[in-house]
Amino acid sequence: MGLFLLLIGVSFFLEPLTGDLTRLGWYSERNFGWNQPQQVFETENFSRETTYLRYADLVVIGDSFSFGRTGYQWQDFFITQSGLSVATFFSYAGDPRFGDLQFNDQLLSTIVHSAAFQQTPPRVVVFQKVERMLDSIGNSVGDCQANKSSAQPLSIGMRQTSSHYSMQPAFREKYAWSSENVAYAAQFINKHIFSLRTRNTVKQMELDVSGLFSNRKSNKLLIYGMEQDKASWNADKIEQIKCTLLDMQNKVQANGKTLFVAMIVPDKLTAYSHHLVDRTYANLSVFDALAAGQSLNLVRLDWAMQAAIDKGMIDIYLPDDTHWGYRGHQIAAASLVEYLRTLSEAHGNPAMTRVTPVINER
Repeated sequence: MGLFLLLIGVSFFLEPLTGDLTRLGWYSERNFGWNQPQQVFETENFSRETTYLRYADLVVIGDSFSFGRTGYQWQDFFITQSGLSVATFFSYAGDPRFGDLQFNDQLLSTIVHSAAFQQTPPRVVVFQKVERMLDSIGNSVGDCQANKSSAQPLSIGMRQTSSHYSMQPAFREKYAWSSENVAYAAQFINKHIFSLRTRNTVKQMELDVSGLFSNRKSNKLLIYGMEQDKASWNADKIEQIKCTLLDMQNKVQANGKTLFVAMIVPDKLTAYSHHLVDRTYANLSVFDALAAGQSLNLVRLDWAMQAAIDKGMIDIYLPDDTHWGYRGHQIAAASLVEYLRTLSEAHGNPAMTRVTPVINER
């Protein structure tokens, strides 16, 4: 009974798990859990699909950054800012929740060659992938050159909207009893006593400033260890990644009606690189290499995230998680809207009008 009461006490002290990095790295939510509330949409305004059967203005093929938590996905923010409809496909294969989907470029090919896509192609296809996983998107069989014949002016047609979108605050649960919490407390104690923490899976790094996160240890940065693996990516590997993305771009834009946009999510190391005390891993970003030559339609989310972080914006990425907080999703949506607007204006399309959505935050 004494041991059971001890585990209950430890579970309350650790606080309920909410982040993937605290869960995998055996860190406590008490130290790394976010404390500033998130703003979430009351209803989800985009569709989650497994097969392209009906028209959507914008089709997203993405990972957990596009298919994750309900309530504050970047697609919801994009809809409020653009007035466009959005359909989202999950790019991980074999997930029982979504059927036997194919990976990345294979899934894209399946969508592009579907009858509905051929008859009613979307205006934009966004391929979203987190930076550290770019080496898993496949190997292109194309010639690694952008098809200039398909890069004609495309009408995106973002429009004014008078829609009202309600948001409400969401708070992290700090005190709750459950068998899962008790089990985690037991494992947490075991891992720390016997030094079995999975340090290779999750790394902790020092920041030169506090206050960029709302957790107690806001001068610490938790990251996936594989983010550091980009140090071994040579120029040939990065060029192959770009080649695959360009091959995707050519496939999508071959109809002359649909625009392809690569939306690469910066790793935490990239986003917070300006504030790393250890500069060893401060220059692992692949964004500059992918953007070289301007042949790839690439949204520079790295610039947008870094600019907001340098201004002191809190919880752009969640301190206990590898994913964005709602502000990160909001920045990603605004960056895509601005990219599409700039691209359209460069092609002499004045139809892109600024959108003034009404968002009610409770």
